[in-house]
Amino acid sequence: MSEEKQFLSLLAPGQVVEFLEDSKPQIALVLEKKDSRLRVLLPSNREKKISQSRILPWIGPVIALSTSREELVQKLELFKIERKKLFLTINVEEIWELVHSEVEKIDIDWLADVYFVSPDIHQKSALGRALLTNRILFKYRPPFFEIHSPEQVEHLREEQKKKALQARIVNEGRELLKEALKGPNRVKLENYEEDFVKGLKDILLAILGKRADAKQEKLFRQLTQGLPKDDFLAYILALNLGFIPNHFNYHLIQAGYDFYPSWNEFQKEIDQVKEKSKTWPAKASLKGFVSIDSKTTKDIDDAFKIEIRDNRIFLKIAISCPVLNWEFGSKLDLKVRERFSSLYLPEGTSHMLPEEIGINLYSLEQGKVRPALVFNFEFDNLKELKNFSLDFAWIETEKNISYEEADIFIQEKQEYWEQLFELAKNLREKRILNGAVIIEQLEPQIILKKNNEDILVEMLFKDNLCLSQMIISELMILCNLWAGKWAKECDIHLYFRSQKINLSKDNAGVWRRPEEIYTLVKNMAPSLLDVEPGWHASLGVEVYASVSSPLRRYPDFVNVAQIMAFLQKKDLLFSKQDLQNLLSYLTSRQSLVSQVQRFRPRYWKLLYFKQRHKKEEFEGVLVDKGNPLSVFSLPKEQVLVRVPTSLLEDKTPVGEKCLLTFGKVDPLRNEIKVIKVRKKN
Repeated sequence: MSEEKQFLSLLAPGQVVEFLEDSKPQIALVLEKKDSRLRVLLPSNREKKISQSRILPWIGPVIALSTSREELVQKLELFKIERKKLFLTINVEEIWELVHSEVEKIDIDWLADVYFVSPDIHQKSALGRALLTNRILFKYRPPFFEIHSPEQVEHLREEQKKKALQARIVNEGRELLKEALKGPNRVKLENYEEDFVKGLKDILLAILGKRADAKQEKLFRQLTQGLPKDDFLAYILALNLGFIPNHFNYHLIQAGYDFYPSWNEFQKEIDQVKEKSKTWPAKASLKGFVSIDSKTTKDIDDAFKIEIRDNRIFLKIAISCPVLNWEFGSKLDLKVRERFSSLYLPEGTSHMLPEEIGINLYSLEQGKVRPALVFNFEFDNLKELKNFSLDFAWIETEKNISYEEADIFIQEKQEYWEQLFELAKNLREKRILNGAVIIEQLEPQIILKKNNEDILVEMLFKDNLCLSQMIISELMILCNLWAGKWAKECDIHLYFRSQKINLSKDNAGVWRRPEEIYTLVKNMAPSLLDVEPGWHASLGVEVYASVSSPLRRYPDFVNVAQIMAFLQKKDLLFSKQDLQNLLSYLTSRQSLVSQVQRFRPRYWKLLYFKQRHKKEEFEGVLVDKGNPLSVFSLPKEQVLVRVPTSLLEDKTPVGEKCLLTFGKVDPLRNEIKVIKVRKKN
């Protein structure tokens, strides 16, 4: 017979027992035992039927059932009072300290013998009651009490604190949030405890970042009960409470992207990479490279060198090689992988790699010796590719120049610049013959200026695209095309970009008119990251493996590492299955990070409209006429807006230029209302 069954076998009419009711011990007298059921008398003079399995493991004393009912009830009440007095004298912490290092579980008789001298049943009851009240230190598993370890106790106490804090947040937070919703600076958070404020902030930011767990979502519902329904309620509350600054970029926390990473916890790995760089050669094996980038670019991925001999162009394109001395699978690598790409926003740049590595070590800065993949191309008559090879080399960039400087060289026909520009035009024309769709739009430069406590948005509009931008675009597409071709021939597994859509031959070409661009983009599917090479329709190339931005994009980073491993060891870092296993994660990260890059500039553009719309009209081109809504493109600002078709004149054709008057503009909710449309004279 088990110890539990032995204990229950002692039950008999006349025994004083205790049982749990709503997790609290209740005293009773057994009047009748039938099978596994008991009929008991309570101090309230009420009878109750209970299962004997509910009885606690201390039984007694015995009272003769021949005693009057009134006297039975009185005795139960006296026992109850006596046990409560004894219970108040017991120090549960002291008991735990006494026994936790000796045994893992105890029964009440053994513990009573340790704690009392000649314990009676009332002392045993008081002791059991005390243990039941402290679930942090003890857990009741009939008929024993398990003793929690110090680690379990610490964990349970933390959980208890969390629950208590959550209860406080809900109880005090409702009124606080009601007040906060009325406007900023209405709630004085210094009047609340630090853990309460932090807990409230964590809930609001978790909801705002769409990363809340079930508990946080429940707490938010409880806190905001009775408040207006609004998808941006958490944002407004967090803003008014001062948890986030004005114009906070909530897309960053939804993407889990730290825009200003400290990298401190990865410093040891960063230092190891820097230490290995000390073995790099002092002189480059290849010199004379030139890079073209915007004036503010610090992470320079690519540079080129060109020689013209006997009507032939010998072109070398160097791609930065930050994978040298890199440990894939390390904590640093996992963090960079999570970031996925650099972000270039009007408020600043956040680099994918730590700047100590990406900029200070591997950027193709002029006058510095850097490791690089070198694509070697030989062209005949500026058109036909005669030879291609791929090498690793130590290179030195002679000059970092801006797009504007390069345009001057092209226009003045200095040195090789005229031929390089012609080569780029020929490469583009060849892609167009293969069906390439090239969209040229003039994206404005967004400038943010401090204006007292707020931000004033200005835009710098361009008249034309830089000629040199086409050069760099074509050279990078050329590298990525031949990286893919070379990988296929050598059976090297890479990440490829493909766009397997059917485009009409009529779509091929260079497009600049807003209405034509809108129609093309509307009917064009995005490219996909894959481990299988495939046709990229809008680029007009048979295969495309992106390697041109290893400082800025993680798939490029992986591809360069794979190519480097093959060039140096005739071996691969990653199997096809390795790349496949990582693909869904990278695709997910790409989607989230790209969302930040896509929506944040639009936010600032809408703020630009909000700051000006009461005084200005904005020029738009009708790109889609529908019912009940039409779409206008604002070519200067590069924004699409929906307009009620009823505001248009009946015979307004697609392609017509109009002046738009905006009503309400809400950058946060990505909303802009057009209230008037008139044809431009």
